[in-house]
Amino acid sequence: MDDKDTLTKLDEAVFGNGKPGIKTDLEVLKHEFCNMKDDIRDLATSYKALARTQIEFDVTEKMKVNLSEKRMKMLERVSIVFGISIPLTALIISLL
Repeated sequence: MDDKDTLTKLDEAVFGNGKPGIKTDLEVLKHEFCNMKDDIRDLATSYKALARTQIEFDVTEKMKVNLSEKRMKMLERVSIVFGISIPLTALIISLL
């Protein structure tokens, strides 16, 4: 095989001979990687937003649990006060 034939075949493979060559494929890959980089950046931004939303949701749920526990304690205290006040009121009325 002649060196000129080898160079011609390499030239056709790299630059193409009426068809897309390796150079065109590499340029397409370069553009695809650039687009992929933008997509990954957008995905990272979306993931950050999702993580923040999840954190806010978790905090809200913890606050609901805390408020529910406080509400239950308050209701227990109110029921104790009513439980004591009714017999105490009856005792005071009977003493009068």
